[in-house]
Amino acid sequence: MKIELLYFKGCPSWRQAEDNLKAALTELRLSGSIERVRVESKEEAVRRRFPGSPTIRIDGKDIEAGADEGNAFSLACRIYREGDKFRGWPSVRRIREVLQKAGG
Repeated sequence: MKIELLYFKGCPSWRQAEDNLKAALTELRLSGSIERVRVESKEEAVRRRFPGSPTIRIDGKDIEAGADEGNAFSLACRIYREGDKFRGWPSVRRIREVLQKAGG
């Protein structure tokens, strides 16, 4: 399983996303390394189809279906919605659900 965490240097939320990702991996007893990918320019954001920071991809797929479609790619902060709550990072629960689906 390939796990990527894409972010930009000024993002205040990527470390919490990484902590949540590690927690989800631990809960599921999955091993695997997290590849940190620092996106450094608008051009790179477009090339990588980067919808904002932080972005977590499992086997090349964003944890939110459709997030890497379209053309709104830039060095911007990303907002995640879960129920009626909005945060700058995905919850452990959401990450765990995606990991479970990816793992079969």
